[in-house]
Amino acid sequence: MEVAELENNGCRTTVPAVGLDGMAVRDVFEAAGGVLATVGAHDADGARYTLTYELGVTLTDRWYVTSIQAFPFRP
Repeated sequence: MEVAELENNGCRTTVPAVGLDGMAVRDVFEAAGGVLATVGAHDADGARYTLTYELGVTLTDRWYVTSIQAFPFRP
C-alpha cells in the first residue's frame, strides 16, 4: 500500500522535511492500541530511509486507519 492511498482516504500524514519520494509500506506489526507500519523512502540524492509510524485502527466492516503518528526512534 502506498502512503498516498492512505491520504486519498482521508488520513493526514506528515513526512520529514527532506523531500522524500517512493514511500511504500514494508512491514506492519501489532502494537498496543494499533499497529506499527514501517515505510521505506528515498530522497533526491538516492539516500534511503526507513520510517516507522504508529497507526490507530478501528474495525467496522473492515479495518480503517484512524490516526497516523511518527514513532520516535530510541537507540
